[in-house]
Amino acid sequence: MDLPEICARLGLVPDGASKQERARALAVARAPVPPGLRAIHPTWIEHGLAGLPERARAAVAAGGGAPIDVWLARWATAQLPSMIVEPELAARVVKHRAWLLVDGIPTAPLAALVAWLAGLGQGTDELARARAGARVIAPRLTALAARQLAVRLPRPVGLVVHRELVAHRGSDPGGTIPP
Repeated sequence: MDLPEICARLGLVPDGASKQERARALAVARAPVPPGLRAIHPTWIEHGLAGLPERARAAVAAGGGAPIDVWLARWATAQLPSMIVEPELAARVVKHRAWLLVDGIPTAPLAALVAWLAGLGQGTDELARARAGARVIAPRLTALAARQLAVRLPRPVGLVVHRELVAHRGSDPGGTIPP
């Protein structure tokens, strides 16, 4: 079994995926750390490094290196999504002004993401507004975009937002983020 077939069986590429989609999935699968790792909030990276040897921190910072460093980097960042904008989501965003920030989830400033979620919600405090905002956008986000949004936020807030996104999508085909 070759790597493209493995990626298809793991659900990393849909059946009938284009050559570009397969190439993107292979690049992500081969990378020692998820593409766009710097866009992920540091609290998520620190959580992944907890309990690992100090060499793992250096391996993540360097993006791999020797085979053991690649293994350590992958272990530390296994629960983190790649921060690549999905073409399907980008096409949906163009249709409505309110979704402009969705395209920028991997790169938007943290304050802009929190303000955007809070603006969508009508709660009494920032966390309640972020939860309400997550409920509003949940049906329109893919599993990857939901995970990307969660890891852009500080981990405690991201976990709450991700739970809301999953609960209001009805399912989480992309897997859940470990506690």
